[in-house]
Amino acid sequence: FKKEHKANIVGQEQRARHIKACFCDKSLLAVLCAFFQRAILLPVSERTKRDATIIDLTLIFISNLLRVRDEVSFGSSAGISSNQHMQHLHIEFVSALDESKLLESIFYLTKLTTTKVNKQNQIWNLQAVGFLRFLFGDDDPLLLVIQPTSNANGQTLLHPALPA
Repeated sequence: FKKEHKANIVGQEQRARHIKACFCDKSLLAVLCAFFQRAILLPVSERTKRDATIIDLTLIFISNLLRVRDEVSFGSSAGISSNQHMQHLHIEFVSALDESKLLESIFYLTKLTTTKVNKQNQIWNLQAVGFLRFLFGDDDPLLLVIQPTSNANGQTLLHPALPA
């Protein structure tokens, strides 16, 4: 790339990170969630074009924010690896999505849309399923699999951090 293109890309990445950080504010997400929930809880026959647009834009917006990567810090003096630092804002954002009930509402939408198959519902389901990939960020999928282990007493645990 030319030098000015690279500078433009870096600037856009920084602005996207700033927007993602702003949406870690649970009160801001709560407002977005209120509009989204109102739209998805309406019976399909009563949804207006405005309601469908709110659903579409919320799904696209949250999906785009989930794609934004954190800035990688090399040689951190705090002893945090670059991968952990990269995950910090992402984890904070996912936590805010969960606490604001927006994640729950998105997955509730998939439950509602599986009962009646039409083109719009298929698009919403595809977007919601795509969230799964972005929720876990750059984590290795093998690390997400819970494998049984045993503790010092020989008890089988689903995960070392969970009680028997």
